[in-house]
Amino acid sequence: MKIKLVVAILTLFFSQIASACRCDGLSPEDAIDSSKAIMIVYVVETKVKEIPDNIFGSGGQVTLLEAKFKTLETLKASREPINTIRSIGSCGMPIMAGKKYYVSIPNEGSIENLISVCTGSFQIWESDKKKLKELRHIVHNKTN
Repeated sequence: MKIKLVVAILTLFFSQIASACRCDGLSPEDAIDSSKAIMIVYVVETKVKEIPDNIFGSGGQVTLLEAKFKTLETLKASREPINTIRSIGSCGMPIMAGKKYYVSIPNEGSIENLISVCTGSFQIWESDKKKLKELRHIVHNKTN
């Protein structure tokens, strides 16, 4: 019952804001240049969290999704450890426990470790093997 409630809340949260996203996403090269880390992760736990609104200027609270993960592969390492990733807003990603993600974590932002489709992050599906191989090649050539 608890899992169904969380899924329902997340579905409602992301369905209401999904249509407002207005970015084309970054090219893999631009994502590499503007990221502090690029990883393939397995999400082990998620939670909805309220934080003060420093983004939209409403003066209230905003809801974000925060996830703890296990790193499966590091394509570009961060100088400092990253323990959580976050998602919020219209271009945010519906991060779910038990799923794999390619995450490009920006160097800077109003929310630390905020990932989105705009930063080049995405959920990994079985059909993404070729895409991941190409991204690994691009990251390897760009960072070495």
